Amino acid sequence: MEGPRTQTARFRLAKALASLERGPEAIAQLQALLLAEPGHIEGLILLGDLHARSGAHAEAARAYAGALRRDPDDVVLKRRLEGVQDRLKAASPGARPAPPPAPRAYLAEAEKHLAEKRPARAVSVLRQGIGHHPREARLHFELGAALAALGTQQAQEEAIQVYAKVVELSPDWLDAYVRLGALYEAAGRDREAIALYERAAKLDRSNVDMLVRVARLHRSRGRLNVAHRMLLNLREEHPRSVAVLFDLGMLLWESGKSEESKEVFRKVLDLDPNSAPAMNRLAWFHAIEEKNLERGLELSKRSLELQPDPPAFLDTLAELHFRNGQPVDAVAHIQKAIKLEPASRYFRLQLEKFRRAIR
Repeated sequence: MEGPRTQTARFRLAKALASLERGPEAIAQLQALLLAEPGHIEGLILLGDLHARSGAHAEAARAYAGALRRDPDDVVLKRRLEGVQDRLKAASPGARPAPPPAPRAYLAEAEKHLAEKRPARAVSVLRQGIGHHPREARLHFELGAALAALGTQQAQEEAIQVYAKVVELSPDWLDAYVRLGALYEAAGRDREAIALYERAAKLDRSNVDMLVRVARLHRSRGRLNVAHRMLLNLREEHPRSVAVLFDLGMLLWESGKSEESKEVFRKVLDLDPNSAPAMNRLAWFHAIEEKNLERGLELSKRSLELQPDPPAFLDTLAELHFRNGQPVDAVAHIQKAIKLEPASRYFRLQLEKFRRAIR
């Protein structure tokens, strides 16, 4: 007799097969699971998703309806059922026309255009895909990315609307909240960004990153007291959160509280010994205070081993070499930073400072 462990293993296998695009095998596993446990709601939902992807809308509707009977308040599930019911109603009673390409075909073509720096073509492909699959959140998500890549103000405004649609279609997709929030911030729409992040945080109480984003937004707008209070409250609730502590350390540093800031960054390293950003911040303190520069160099080099690309990390290493009487090494590292961020006036001023020390 099959027990709960067997059904759990069967469901996990079905999920794995589905992720590998092996739909028929996944469906077979789910059907066997539901024979043994007809009320397995996750199995019903996944079965509905697989049938919907393959165009078997009647079977998808039956699976979603079965899941909805067991959880009638699930808004996302209701939308999925409505989506397949709409497609069934739209189907003609006569000969069925050839089905449109699956969403993944549009996504693959759009990703190719984006990789080749042709966002306008990606936008066109994704609009076509959405015309055939209007409730496919992945198509809307990639359309938002393609519009953002265009870089025009009009495209950014449309991207906001598109990501808002993603959140509507897939309310638990956190990355959509992040993208939409970033666009709100860039447009100066702080209240909407804060409301969005707070809404996302309610999806999962353990996900403090969204609330940290709220504090970071207050900090970037100069509302340091508001950000400080919020981060202190978050630290009390989540004392081992590296994200909370790192942002608190940055705020304390910007507020001129160097000693408190250093203590917080050391706590970050206690919790996460491989936190490259915390290493970089502590290395910077060694540079500006000109104390134990060898330790600063050690921290800076280790941070770049973990994350080789951040220009700010290269600037820290360059400053440490400069303060340690090694301006030639400082020039080499700041030139790397300039290559990565050529528009930075600060890095060019650093380069001039280091070159003057060589003359």
